[in-house]
Amino acid sequence: MNDQALAPYLEHLPDPARRALAGHLLDWTLRHCRCTAGPGERHAQQSFYAATFASRCAPDDARAEELLAVGKFMIFYFGVDDGPAHELEALHRHLDEGQPLVAAGELGALHAALLDDLSRQGVPVLPVAQGIAGLCAATATEGEHDAATMSPGSFHALRMTTVAAAVYIDCWRGLRDLSTTDGQDLVDAAVEAIYLGNDLVSLDKERHPHAEGAYTTSNYVLYRAARSGCTLDEAVDEAVIRYRKLADTLAHAPTGPLVTVLRAIVGGDLRAYRDLAATRFPGAQRMLDRLTTPVPC
Repeated sequence: MNDQALAPYLEHLPDPARRALAGHLLDWTLRHCRCTAGPGERHAQQSFYAATFASRCAPDDARAEELLAVGKFMIFYFGVDDGPAHELEALHRHLDEGQPLVAAGELGALHAALLDDLSRQGVPVLPVAQGIAGLCAATATEGEHDAATMSPGSFHALRMTTVAAAVYIDCWRGLRDLSTTDGQDLVDAAVEAIYLGNDLVSLDKERHPHAEGAYTTSNYVLYRAARSGCTLDEAVDEAVIRYRKLADTLAHAPTGPLVTVLRAIVGGDLRAYRDLAATRFPGAQRMLDRLTTPVPC
Protein backbone atom coordinates (compact mmCIF):
# COMPACT_ATOMS: atom_id res chain seq x y z
CA MET A 1 0.00 0.00 0.00
CA ASN A 2 2.81 2.40 0.89
CA ASP A 3 4.58 1.93 -2.44
CA GLN A 4 1.37 2.82 -4.23
CA ALA A 5 0.67 5.83 -1.99
CA LEU A 6 4.21 7.13 -2.44
CA ALA A 7 4.25 6.51 -6.20
CA PRO A 8 3.71 10.20 -7.13
CA TYR A 9 6.86 11.11 -5.17
CA LEU A 10 9.23 8.32 -6.16
CA GLU A 11 10.93 10.42 -8.83
CA HIS A 12 11.85 12.84 -6.05
CA LEU A 13 13.10 9.98 -3.84
CA PRO A 14 15.96 8.54 -5.91
CA ASP A 15 17.96 7.46 -2.86
CA PRO A 16 16.83 4.01 -1.60
CA ALA A 17 17.52 4.98 2.02
CA ARG A 18 15.35 8.10 1.78
CA ARG A 19 12.64 6.13 0.01
CA ALA A 20 12.70 3.57 2.82
CA LEU A 21 12.53 6.38 5.40
CA ALA A 22 9.48 7.84 3.68
CA GLY A 23 7.84 4.41 3.81
CA HIS A 24 8.55 3.99 7.52
CA LEU A 25 7.22 7.47 8.24
CA LEU A 26 4.07 6.75 6.26
CA ASP A 27 3.58 3.51 8.24
CA TRP A 28 3.90 5.49 11.48
CA THR A 29 1.56 8.22 10.28
CA LEU A 30 -1.12 5.78 9.16
CA ARG A 31 -1.06 4.04 12.54
CA HIS A 32 -2.19 7.31 14.08
CA CYS A 33 -4.56 8.47 11.36
CA ARG A 34 -7.82 9.89 12.71
CA CYS A 35 -9.22 11.18 9.41
CA THR A 36 -12.98 10.61 9.23
CA ALA A 37 -12.72 9.64 5.57
CA GLY A 38 -9.70 7.41 6.14
CA PRO A 39 -6.09 7.90 4.98
CA GLY A 40 -5.65 10.27 2.08
CA GLU A 41 -2.96 11.67 -0.18
CA ARG A 42 -1.90 14.13 2.53
CA HIS A 43 -0.25 11.39 4.58
CA ALA A 44 1.98 10.24 1.73
CA GLN A 45 2.84 13.80 0.80
CA GLN A 46 3.83 14.73 4.35
CA SER A 47 5.89 11.54 4.67
CA PHE A 48 7.75 12.51 1.50
CA TYR A 49 8.36 16.03 2.80
CA ALA A 50 9.45 14.76 6.24
CA ALA A 51 11.84 12.20 4.76
CA THR A 52 13.38 14.89 2.57
CA PHE A 53 13.99 17.33 5.43
CA ALA A 54 15.13 14.64 7.86
CA SER A 55 17.63 13.20 5.37
CA ARG A 56 18.98 16.53 4.23
CA CYS A 57 19.08 18.27 7.64
CA ALA A 58 21.25 15.67 9.33
CA PRO A 59 24.95 15.12 10.00
CA ASP A 60 26.76 12.83 7.58
CA ASP A 61 27.05 10.10 10.22
CA ALA A 62 23.32 10.09 11.09
CA ARG A 63 21.94 6.65 11.89
CA ALA A 64 18.69 5.33 10.45
CA GLU A 65 16.98 5.42 13.86
CA GLU A 66 17.97 9.07 14.32
CA LEU A 67 16.53 10.01 10.93
CA LEU A 68 13.31 8.18 11.75
CA ALA A 69 13.03 10.03 15.07
CA VAL A 70 13.49 13.51 13.60
CA GLY A 71 11.32 12.53 10.64
CA LYS A 72 8.50 11.78 13.07
CA PHE A 73 8.90 15.25 14.53
CA MET A 74 8.64 16.69 11.01
CA ILE A 75 5.40 14.74 10.45
CA PHE A 76 4.03 16.25 13.65
CA TYR A 77 5.20 19.72 12.63
CA PHE A 78 3.45 19.49 9.27
CA GLY A 79 0.31 18.63 11.21
CA VAL A 80 0.77 21.83 13.24
CA ASP A 81 1.60 23.93 10.19
CA ASP A 82 -0.74 22.48 7.57
CA GLY A 83 -3.30 20.43 9.49
CA PRO A 84 -6.83 21.30 10.65
CA ALA A 85 -6.87 24.47 12.75
CA HIS A 86 -9.33 22.98 15.25
CA GLU A 87 -6.89 20.16 16.07
CA LEU A 88 -4.09 22.63 16.70
CA GLU A 89 -6.33 24.77 18.89
CA ALA A 90 -7.47 21.71 20.84
CA LEU A 91 -3.90 20.49 21.37
CA HIS A 92 -2.86 23.98 22.46
CA ARG A 93 -5.71 24.08 25.02
CA HIS A 94 -4.74 20.61 26.24
CA LEU A 95 -1.09 21.55 26.71
CA ASP A 96 -1.90 24.96 28.20
CA GLU A 97 -4.91 24.17 30.35
CA GLY A 98 -5.01 20.38 30.63
CA GLN A 99 -8.25 20.06 28.67
CA PRO A 100 -9.10 16.61 27.19
CA LEU A 101 -6.81 15.53 24.39
CA VAL A 102 -9.42 13.65 22.40
CA ALA A 103 -10.55 16.80 20.54
CA ALA A 104 -7.04 17.20 19.10
CA GLY A 105 -7.66 14.20 16.84
CA GLU A 106 -4.77 13.06 14.69
CA LEU A 107 -2.46 15.86 15.82
CA GLY A 108 -2.96 14.86 19.44
CA ALA A 109 -2.28 11.21 18.60
CA LEU A 110 0.93 12.14 16.77
CA HIS A 111 2.01 14.31 19.71
CA ALA A 112 1.60 11.48 22.21
CA ALA A 113 3.26 8.93 19.93
CA LEU A 114 6.22 11.19 19.15
CA LEU A 115 7.04 11.85 22.80
CA ASP A 116 6.60 8.16 23.64
CA ASP A 117 8.92 7.08 20.82
CA LEU A 118 11.58 9.63 21.77
CA SER A 119 11.41 8.53 25.41
CA ARG A 120 11.92 4.90 24.40
CA GLN A 121 15.09 5.94 22.60
CA GLY A 122 16.39 7.52 25.79
CA VAL A 123 15.81 11.10 24.64
CA PRO A 124 14.99 13.51 27.50
CA VAL A 125 11.54 14.58 26.38
CA LEU A 126 11.02 17.58 28.66
CA PRO A 127 12.87 20.11 26.44
CA VAL A 128 11.08 18.75 23.36
CA ALA A 129 7.68 18.76 25.10
CA GLN A 130 8.18 22.33 26.34
CA GLY A 131 9.26 23.43 22.88
CA ILE A 132 6.22 21.80 21.30
CA ALA A 133 3.90 23.52 23.77
CA GLY A 134 5.41 26.88 22.82
CA LEU A 135 5.20 26.02 19.13
CA CYS A 136 1.50 25.14 19.39
CA ALA A 137 0.69 28.28 21.38
CA ALA A 138 2.53 30.56 18.96
CA THR A 139 1.14 28.94 15.82
CA ALA A 140 -2.43 28.83 17.12
CA THR A 141 -2.37 32.61 17.70
CA GLU A 142 -0.21 33.59 14.71
CA GLY A 143 -3.06 35.18 12.78
CA GLU A 144 -4.02 37.49 15.67
CA HIS A 145 -1.04 39.83 15.22
CA ASP A 146 -1.13 43.07 13.24
CA ALA A 147 1.98 43.93 11.22
CA ALA A 148 1.27 47.65 11.66
CA THR A 149 1.62 47.46 15.45
CA MET A 150 3.80 44.40 16.00
CA SER A 151 7.33 45.38 17.04
CA PRO A 152 10.35 43.85 15.26
CA GLY A 153 11.35 42.20 18.51
CA SER A 154 7.93 40.58 18.91
CA PHE A 155 7.97 39.40 15.31
CA HIS A 156 11.43 37.89 15.75
CA ALA A 157 10.40 36.06 18.93
CA LEU A 158 7.26 34.71 17.26
CA ARG A 159 9.08 33.55 14.14
CA MET A 160 11.87 31.94 16.15
CA THR A 161 9.15 29.78 17.69
CA THR A 162 6.80 29.07 14.80
CA VAL A 163 9.55 27.89 12.45
CA ALA A 164 10.01 24.92 14.85
CA ALA A 165 13.75 24.69 14.23
CA ALA A 166 14.57 25.05 17.93
CA VAL A 167 12.52 21.93 18.76
CA TYR A 168 14.09 20.05 15.85
CA ILE A 169 17.52 20.95 17.24
CA ASP A 170 16.43 19.78 20.70
CA CYS A 171 15.51 16.42 19.16
CA TRP A 172 19.06 16.10 17.82
CA ARG A 173 20.53 17.27 21.13
CA GLY A 174 18.60 14.55 22.91
CA LEU A 175 19.51 11.87 20.39
CA ARG A 176 23.20 12.74 20.67
CA ASP A 177 23.29 13.51 24.39
CA LEU A 178 24.30 17.14 23.83
CA SER A 179 23.79 19.88 26.41
CA THR A 180 20.61 21.92 26.02
CA THR A 181 22.22 24.97 27.61
CA ASP A 182 25.62 25.33 25.93
CA GLY A 183 26.01 27.21 22.65
CA GLN A 184 22.66 29.00 22.80
CA ASP A 185 23.99 31.94 20.76
CA LEU A 186 24.85 29.58 17.91
CA VAL A 187 21.51 27.80 18.21
CA ASP A 188 19.76 31.17 17.97
CA ALA A 189 21.82 32.05 14.88
CA ALA A 190 20.85 28.75 13.25
CA VAL A 191 17.15 29.15 14.04
CA GLU A 192 17.07 32.70 12.69
CA ALA A 193 18.88 31.62 9.51
CA ILE A 194 16.35 28.82 9.07
CA TYR A 195 13.34 31.11 9.40
CA LEU A 196 14.84 33.67 7.03
CA GLY A 197 15.62 30.97 4.48
CA ASN A 198 12.10 29.56 4.80
CA ASP A 199 10.51 32.98 4.44
CA LEU A 200 12.55 33.75 1.33
CA VAL A 201 11.88 30.48 -0.51
CA SER A 202 8.17 30.49 0.41
CA LEU A 203 7.65 34.15 -0.47
CA ASP A 204 6.06 33.54 -3.87
CA LYS A 205 3.56 31.15 -2.32
CA GLU A 206 2.78 33.21 0.78
CA ARG A 207 2.42 36.59 -0.91
CA HIS A 208 -0.65 35.31 -2.76
CA PRO A 209 -3.67 37.03 -1.16
CA HIS A 210 -5.56 33.75 -0.80
CA ALA A 211 -2.66 31.64 0.50
CA GLU A 212 -4.05 29.38 3.20
CA GLY A 213 -2.45 29.89 6.62
CA ALA A 214 -0.13 32.65 5.39
CA TYR A 215 -0.05 35.86 7.40
CA THR A 216 1.91 39.08 6.98
CA THR A 217 3.31 38.41 10.44
CA SER A 218 4.50 34.89 9.54
CA ASN A 219 6.98 35.88 6.83
CA TYR A 220 9.89 38.24 7.41
CA VAL A 221 9.78 39.77 3.94
CA LEU A 222 6.05 40.44 4.05
CA TYR A 223 6.24 41.76 7.61
CA ARG A 224 9.24 44.00 6.91
CA ALA A 225 7.62 45.52 3.82
CA ALA A 226 4.32 46.11 5.64
CA ARG A 227 5.92 47.45 8.84
CA SER A 228 8.58 49.73 7.36
CA GLY A 229 7.07 50.71 4.02
CA CYS A 230 10.07 49.39 2.08
CA THR A 231 9.54 47.45 -1.13
CA LEU A 232 9.48 43.66 -1.25
CA ASP A 233 12.76 43.70 -3.15
CA GLU A 234 14.37 45.82 -0.43
CA ALA A 235 13.04 43.49 2.26
CA VAL A 236 14.38 40.51 0.32
CA ASP A 237 17.82 42.12 0.12
CA GLU A 238 17.80 42.72 3.89
CA ALA A 239 16.85 39.11 4.58
CA VAL A 240 19.51 37.74 2.23
CA ILE A 241 22.25 39.88 3.80
CA ARG A 242 21.20 38.84 7.31
CA TYR A 243 20.99 35.17 6.29
CA ARG A 244 24.51 35.22 4.87
CA LYS A 245 25.86 36.86 8.02
CA LEU A 246 24.28 34.21 10.24
CA ALA A 247 25.51 31.38 8.02
CA ASP A 248 28.98 32.87 8.07
CA THR A 249 28.88 32.95 11.88
CA LEU A 250 28.13 29.22 11.93
CA ALA A 251 30.77 28.49 9.32
CA HIS A 252 33.49 30.13 11.41
CA ALA A 253 32.40 28.83 14.82
CA PRO A 254 34.79 26.35 16.48
CA THR A 255 33.85 22.89 15.27
CA GLY A 256 32.29 20.57 17.84
CA PRO A 257 29.36 18.14 18.11
CA LEU A 258 26.70 20.85 18.43
CA VAL A 259 28.16 23.04 15.67
CA THR A 260 28.32 19.99 13.39
CA VAL A 261 24.61 19.41 13.92
CA LEU A 262 23.74 23.10 13.42
CA ARG A 263 25.74 23.36 10.20
CA ALA A 264 24.11 20.20 8.88
CA ILE A 265 20.63 21.51 9.62
CA VAL A 266 21.13 24.99 8.14
CA GLY A 267 22.99 23.76 5.07
CA GLY A 268 20.60 20.83 4.66
CA ASP A 269 17.64 23.18 4.69
CA LEU A 270 18.82 24.69 1.39
CA ARG A 271 19.28 21.25 -0.12
CA ALA A 272 15.77 20.24 1.00
CA TYR A 273 14.29 23.40 -0.52
CA ARG A 274 16.00 22.58 -3.81
CA ASP A 275 14.58 19.05 -3.69
CA LEU A 276 11.08 20.40 -2.99
CA ALA A 277 11.13 23.42 -5.31
CA ALA A 278 8.85 21.63 -7.76
CA THR A 279 6.35 20.49 -5.13
CA ARG A 280 6.13 22.39 -1.83
CA PHE A 281 8.02 25.61 -2.66
CA PRO A 282 7.12 26.87 -6.14
CA GLY A 283 9.36 29.70 -7.29
CA ALA A 284 11.99 28.92 -4.66
CA GLN A 285 14.90 28.47 -7.02
CA ARG A 286 15.43 32.18 -7.68
CA MET A 287 15.85 32.75 -3.95
CA LEU A 288 18.03 29.69 -3.45
CA ASP A 289 20.46 31.05 -6.02
CA ARG A 290 21.07 33.99 -3.66
CA LEU A 291 21.54 31.93 -0.52
CA THR A 292 24.89 30.38 -1.27
CA THR A 293 26.76 30.34 2.03
CA PRO A 294 29.95 29.00 3.59
CA VAL A 295 27.85 26.51 5.53
CA PRO A 296 28.43 23.05 4.00
CA CYS A 297 25.36 21.85 2.13
